[in-house]
Amino acid sequence: MALLEVGKKAPLFTLADQDGKKIKLSDYLGQWVVVYFYPKANTPGCTVQACGISSIESQLKKEKIAVLALSPDPVNKLKNFETKKELKLELLSDEEHKIAEKYGVWDLKKFMGREFMGILRTSFIVDPKGKIAHVMAKVNTKTHHEDVLALIKELKDPSSASKTAASSKPAKKTSATKKAKAKSKTGAIKFYGYKKCGTARKAEKWLKEHDLDFDYIDVTQKPPSQKELKEIISLSGKVIDKFYNTSGGRYKELNMKEKKKDLSAAQQIKLLAGDGYLIKRPLVYDGSKASVGFNEVEFA
Repeated sequence: MALLEVGKKAPLFTLADQDGKKIKLSDYLGQWVVVYFYPKANTPGCTVQACGISSIESQLKKEKIAVLALSPDPVNKLKNFETKKELKLELLSDEEHKIAEKYGVWDLKKFMGREFMGILRTSFIVDPKGKIAHVMAKVNTKTHHEDVLALIKELKDPSSASKTAASSKPAKKTSATKKAKAKSKTGAIKFYGYKKCGTARKAEKWLKEHDLDFDYIDVTQKPPSQKELKEIISLSGKVIDKFYNTSGGRYKELNMKEKKKDLSAAQQIKLLAGDGYLIKRPLVYDGSKASVGFNEVEFA
């Protein structure tokens, strides 16, 4: 289903929020509503976006604007998201992504050469009559809260409404999207990084720019288990030697260049899994493919 167009009736829905309470879009008729879809709770981009909305709670109330945030997360994960980040907004569970499909935001994504279906981060501004007044197909998570507030203020002014509506164009879907619907959704992307590592920061930036949400894990604090590391190495198609952080202080301190020559593959995996400072960053893994370091060609 194509992305909803400006002027169309916003599909009604009833979904459970983070407390299990049923929330109906129809209950908000008569006021402005922001219905926004995001990929996954507690991931970097989604956290920034939700915290931004929470930070303007008083302004939203003053302008009588409701915000409903939808994701495929189950209720318990949404509650954890609210509690952990001290959020002040309605988080709705669209586990089977039926509402996302009705709004046209369940679509094709691509990562490390693999196609899969997922949420396209999109925001819909619904007017008091229940019609789509604006579609934000390109969302900047850092300024999203400011953007929706400014847009609704503009939309309340009839003289600017036509200009705003004209700027919202529905995205076109390719035949590849239809084919991908038969495929299963990719596993959650795990990103083992280190904030002081420039390469890891570049890779993290790339993922955010391509709207791919991921679970960030500090590899120095919580390195992958031996079992997971073995699988990552296998899926990457690279030799174990490529997984050492050869420029790191720990590698040199332990004289790993010589020491590893006398270790079996199993012994090296055990050593790496026990000391994240020895692991090259980042490790990116989704259960089907894996990479070490950052190479844009591999990520695409």
